[in-house]
Amino acid sequence: MLDSLLLMTEVVRDTISVLRTDQVVDFYQDMMDKQASQFTILISVLCGVFACITFVTLWWNYKGAKQQIAEEGENNKRAFQRLFKTTTSKMEENLKDQFKEEARVVSEKIHHELDDYKKSMSQTIDLQQAELSRVFALHCDSTQSYFNASTWWYAAARLYHLNDNDSFAQISVNSALDSLRQFKDQKITLDDDDYEKLDSIISDVSALPDSFSSQKSETKKLVKEIRAMHKKE
Repeated sequence: MLDSLLLMTEVVRDTISVLRTDQVVDFYQDMMDKQASQFTILISVLCGVFACITFVTLWWNYKGAKQQIAEEGENNKRAFQRLFKTTTSKMEENLKDQFKEEARVVSEKIHHELDDYKKSMSQTIDLQQAELSRVFALHCDSTQSYFNASTWWYAAARLYHLNDNDSFAQISVNSALDSLRQFKDQKITLDDDDYEKLDSIISDVSALPDSFSSQKSETKKLVKEIRAMHKKE
């Protein structure tokens, strides 16, 4: 009987022990499930927060990058405009300076060429007039019109000198002195116009250089003598 009671006692004890063990297991199982659920919720929240932070960061970076790109593009545009304006201005100034310099050079060249042409034409005309004066002088000498011949010879001498041909000027002035001496020996009365021609002779001979000093002196002397011989009463 006692043994049966002991056996039953052990069975009840074991049953209570098992029940207690199951409760503990269930308790820990529930606690682990709650922790797992909380951990899952925490992980989800963290993932959500991380996703939000990532999205915000990407959006901010995109917006900032877009703004930065726009600002850099605007800055580059302004820099290019300033560079273009500066370069264009310098090019315009250089072109203006170059054009002015080329225009100045061309203008000076044209002026020099015109001056040379005028000088050449003037010398050509003086030479032609000198040749004509010499021809008239020879004709007057051949007709013994020595006074007119002398005026043409002096005119030829002056024109030859203006044409830098002093050798012909020397020949002309010597011929003029010969004609003037012969006119003096003719003792022909002078007309009113002839006195003006004497003034023209003095003007032409005075235009000759100092190398003609002896001929100039003799010419002035002869003109003075002729004036004295043919002095108006």
